[in-house]
Amino acid sequence: MSDLVKRLEDEAKRLWPHPDFNEKGERLGYHPTAVLHEKAAERIKHLEGLHRLGWAARDCPACGSQIAMAAEISLKERIEQLEGELAEAHDHYQPQIDEGIKEHNELRRELAAKQAHTDRLMLEFCPEEMTEEQTAEWASHQRAAPAAPGEGT
Repeated sequence: MSDLVKRLEDEAKRLWPHPDFNEKGERLGYHPTAVLHEKAAERIKHLEGLHRLGWAARDCPACGSQIAMAAEISLKERIEQLEGELAEAHDHYQPQIDEGIKEHNELRRELAAKQAHTDRLMLEFCPEEMTEEQTAEWASHQRAAPAAPGEGT
C-alpha cells in the first residue's frame, strides 16, 4: 500500500472517526470529504493492483466506465488527477462541512439543556415516574457546587 493511500485513509478516519450505524449495521449519514478520501484510497489501491499486473485504468469511450486496458495511461498521472479532484472537492465542501458541524454541535447543546430542564422538572414534580435510566443519566451529570467565598474547602 502506498504512502498516499495510507494518508488518505488516515485523513478519512480523522474527519469521520466514528460513523454512526443503524441496527442493521448500515452506515448512517456521511462526511462528504471523508467519503471522498475513502473512495480515492480505494481507487488508488485498485489502480496500484492493476499496475502491478501491468495494466492501467482508462475510460471506455463507448460507455464512459472504467475498464482495465493495457497500460495506456501512467499510474502517476491518474494519481495526480485524483489528488487534484480531491483538493477541489475538499475546498468546495469544507465550508459547508464546517457549518454543518457547528450547527450539529449547537443542536446537541440545546438538546442536552432541554433534557436537563426536563429532568429537573420531573425530579421536582414527579420523581416516582422517572425510570432508573433517567435517574442514572441525571445523576451522571451532577457536579459539586463551588464553595462560596469565605467558606473553607
